[in-house]
Amino acid sequence: FWQPFEVFESKCTIDITHFPFDQQTCDLVFVVWSYFIDDVNVTKGSNGIETEDMEESAQWSIVSTSAKEDKEGTESKVTFTLTLQRSSGYYIFNIIIPVIFLGLLNVFTYVLPADSGEKMGYAMTVFLSFAVFLTIVSSELPKSSGSYFGYYLMALLGFGVITVCVTAFELRMHHWQSRVPNWVKTIMRC
Repeated sequence: FWQPFEVFESKCTIDITHFPFDQQTCDLVFVVWSYFIDDVNVTKGSNGIETEDMEESAQWSIVSTSAKEDKEGTESKVTFTLTLQRSSGYYIFNIIIPVIFLGLLNVFTYVLPADSGEKMGYAMTVFLSFAVFLTIVSSELPKSSGSYFGYYLMALLGFGVITVCVTAFELRMHHWQSRVPNWVKTIMRC
């Protein structure tokens, strides 16, 4: 009977599709490779995973834990499973809400009259604000691709580019000396 004290570091693959509202499940597998099950038998304790000495994390909280023994084959194996959930409050207030507000400001470009003289400046300011904001918060976002939030950010950036282009075209048509074609009027109404 041996009760070792060890500190292990482990990594597990994560799925960031629903970032920052994601939940991850990590398996920690302990197996004795160099001995057969008859020589060394690894079993789980009666309490499973004990979390009394765990330090609280500002980013993750433990949702559930489980442990199971696997005696099949020639090796003795114990698998501990941790289900973790990301605390999303920080991301909501510091990233998601400002991004939504910047996206709404993009829409208000079309409310400004072309004669005001500030329409293009406003469109460019909103676009550049969004680009600078993304530069600042990029360190807080996951480095891998595939999250819905990342796609949303790219869509908003694309809409910002489209808004600047449409505004430039609209101002060009507004100050055009000749008659505007009907097909252009139809597109602008849309």
